[in-house]
Amino acid sequence: MATFEAQVEGLTSISIDGSSAPTQTELTQFLTDGAKEIINVLPPNLVDLCSSSQSFTSGTADTLNTGKVLRVFRSDGDIKQPCRKVDAMQKGRFSDSEDMNYATVTDPVYYIENNSLDVLPVGGSATYSEVQYPTVSYTHEAISVFPDEAEYLVPLYAAVKSLQNAMGNKTSDLPTDLSIVASPPVAPSSPSFNTGAISISSSAPSYVKTPLSIGAAPTISDLSIAAVPPDVPTITASTVSFSTTAPSYSSPTTTISGTIWATAYPDEYSAINTALAAITTEIGLAKGEVAEIVTQTDNSSTFNTALTAMATELNKVDNVIVEASTEFDEAKNLSAAYNSGQIATALDAIQANVDLANGIIDAPPSSPVAPSLTSVTFTSIDSALDASSPVYATATIGSSSTYTGSAPTFTKPVVSPDFSQVNTYIDTDEDVELAQAKLQEINAQLSEYSANIQSEQAEFNKENVLYQSAIQESMQELQTANQVNLAKAQSDLQISIGNKDRDQQRQLQNGVNDMQAIVQNNNNLMSKYSAEVTEYQAKLGEMTQRAQGYLNTAQGYSNEVQSYAAAGQTFISTGSAYIQEAQSYIAQANGYAQEVSARGGFTTAKSQAVQGFIQTAQNYANEVQALLSQTPSKVSEYQAKLQDALNKFNDDNAEYQAQLQISIQNAQLEDAEESKKLQKYSAELQQYQAEVSAEVQEYQQNLQGDVQVWQIERQTDLQKHSSDIQDELNEFNKEQAIYQNELQEKIQEANNQQTKDSSEYGADLQKYSNELQSYQAQINKEVQEFTNNIQKHTANYQWLDSQYQTLSADYQRGLQMLISGGMMPQQQGK
Repeated sequence: MATFEAQVEGLTSISIDGSSAPTQTELTQFLTDGAKEIINVLPPNLVDLCSSSQSFTSGTADTLNTGKVLRVFRSDGDIKQPCRKVDAMQKGRFSDSEDMNYATVTDPVYYIENNSLDVLPVGGSATYSEVQYPTVSYTHEAISVFPDEAEYLVPLYAAVKSLQNAMGNKTSDLPTDLSIVASPPVAPSSPSFNTGAISISSSAPSYVKTPLSIGAAPTISDLSIAAVPPDVPTITASTVSFSTTAPSYSSPTTTISGTIWATAYPDEYSAINTALAAITTEIGLAKGEVAEIVTQTDNSSTFNTALTAMATELNKVDNVIVEASTEFDEAKNLSAAYNSGQIATALDAIQANVDLANGIIDAPPSSPVAPSLTSVTFTSIDSALDASSPVYATATIGSSSTYTGSAPTFTKPVVSPDFSQVNTYIDTDEDVELAQAKLQEINAQLSEYSANIQSEQAEFNKENVLYQSAIQESMQELQTANQVNLAKAQSDLQISIGNKDRDQQRQLQNGVNDMQAIVQNNNNLMSKYSAEVTEYQAKLGEMTQRAQGYLNTAQGYSNEVQSYAAAGQTFISTGSAYIQEAQSYIAQANGYAQEVSARGGFTTAKSQAVQGFIQTAQNYANEVQALLSQTPSKVSEYQAKLQDALNKFNDDNAEYQAQLQISIQNAQLEDAEESKKLQKYSAELQQYQAEVSAEVQEYQQNLQGDVQVWQIERQTDLQKHSSDIQDELNEFNKEQAIYQNELQEKIQEANNQQTKDSSEYGADLQKYSNELQSYQAQINKEVQEFTNNIQKHTANYQWLDSQYQTLSADYQRGLQMLISGGMMPQQQGK
């Protein structure tokens, strides 16, 4: 069988010797600790396999090794009596022969005190079983006094501890802090461009302007307008005014309070409905009696005919009563409509519409206010026009300022990776995960450093291009400045020549424009006043139409009230006719009843009953007819009052409308006179405007002739002046060409010097860039080697850790099976 050392090496792939991690001595300790831990968790049935017997004499305590005592015996001379455990504090009582707790040879006790075991009573041979912890060497192949089923866990425990030892020892294998050996290159100094290299001994040529001499402007007299403006008319606005008061409608009163028909006889109306119902009831009773008579009489044709005729008449009474009830229901519905406010609303609406019409007529619109017109006066133009010659400023051509910016510089980025913290995590904290995270942070810093170098190089190149471009732009500005100034001087001269003509024309046109503005304003005011008069007349017409509309609405509501009254009268008349028809049928039925009574002597009582019912129905019909006869007179009386009130209102309203139309017509006639004044003023104003325009036109023609003569003379002066300017300009251009040639030579010399300096600086910069790339490559190489070493040790550590996790899980699983007697405990949630 393999030694425990070989078993641990097989589990961990670690070669163990006297100087390895762990050492053989450390492995022996791991094996011994593992055996002790396993014994401490063994179930009772396996603990006996790890115990041994110890003998001593009771009364002389024996020192314990582990404190795990399984059984204690004391010999009584024949057999070993089992001892029961007691508290050491009670040992005196158990050793006192007079105490009830005294221990005997047949009932011995034991106690543990100060790491020793003793038995009572004293003086006998005692033995006890104690669990022993073995010492397990790496050279052993098995463990004595140890259960075989638990023996495999001991090397598994030692393998787990060996992996922990190896992982802790990995800190000594890590590389030292990253130290960059390569030295960064030195950036070249930017060249000193001599911005003052352009030096010209001769001065720039100057342009001497030629004086301009122009003849005096012609004398222009003021414009005097002979036309006389018309007088502004006085406009008086008229208003509609009359003393007649608008008529008001007064509703008539009647003795019929509330509803026209129903409450004309508040008690009688319910009596009518009761009487109609009673008629139907009595006729029904009579029909019932007739039907019973039929069953009790003979079948003679005459008798049967009488009965049939009587039944027919009674049925007719029923039908007529139903129709009469329907008509009275219609009248009742019409009364309900009145009670709900429809007729009252109509009467109120008549008064409301009349009030609205009065309100409109009593508040006529405001009459328009006549405008205040402005008299037209033409202002003469000033003859003292500015006839001075334009001012000509000589342009000065000078050199442009050169570029003053500094050359770009290259700034080296800075990186400070904290490798000491990695060592602290590994050596001191023994936390590989934090060490890995820190290494990732350092790798990110190095990557950022490399990116910053490239970014700084790109920024330097960009600024250098801008620097070169700015120098070229400054030179170009120096060459073009003189040309711009010269062109501006020529343009200013041409502009000043044409200013005088525009000033004279502007003053003349301003005077005409002022006069036309006044005329246009007067025309606008008159048009506005005319529109306001038209609007005023339209409002009067609209007012009249609205008032008439309200009166028409009032008339419509009056017609509605009359229609309600007529409809109610119709329903009542129809109902009365049905009642009269019912009375006729009742009388015929009564005649047939008498005939039946005469023909059937043995049914006299029944016939009399029928006649009684019919007579009662007749009485009710007479009562209904009497009640109905009271209604038409009251309704007619109210209708007559209503019509009288409406006729009076219509008469008053017709007179009021006539007076209103007369007042409106008078106001319109007055406004027509004012309109004629405005039309006359407008015509006179147009004639005045035409005269002014004619005089202004004549003045403009005379002025134009004088100005044309002066312009011809001035044009000759200007042409001579232009020729003098050209001669002076030719001389200036010749001197300018000489100056430009010398300037170009100096600029070229400066460009050559700058190109040389820039080329040398570019070569130095390229050399620096190459050195910087080499420096960066060396840094990357050193960082990569350091990173590779870290990754290698990290991988080894991760493998040890994964192996540790696996073996630790196997050990825990085996330990649980051992504790549970060979059965794996169920996992929570299974």
